Amino acid sequence: MNDSKRSLRGRVGTPDRVQRLVIGLILMGLNVTGLMLHPEWLKWAALLVQVELVGTALIGWCPLYWSFGTHSCSMR
Repeated sequence: MNDSKRSLRGRVGTPDRVQRLVIGLILMGLNVTGLMLHPEWLKWAALLVQVELVGTALIGWCPLYWSFGTHSCSMR
């Protein structure tokens, strides 16, 4: 793998970051308003997903992308 591909490995591009942030915030809103109360596991699953989505959107790096050796950044 060349150096330019290695430096982009795991990086999350801007459109992907926006989508992750929007979906994470929607899930957070559903949790906060109490629309995800039953079943209880759904509430906790949504919490885990929203933390992962918002976290990766804010830092711009995804551990799953890194483990698969891919990225969603443009190759400029």
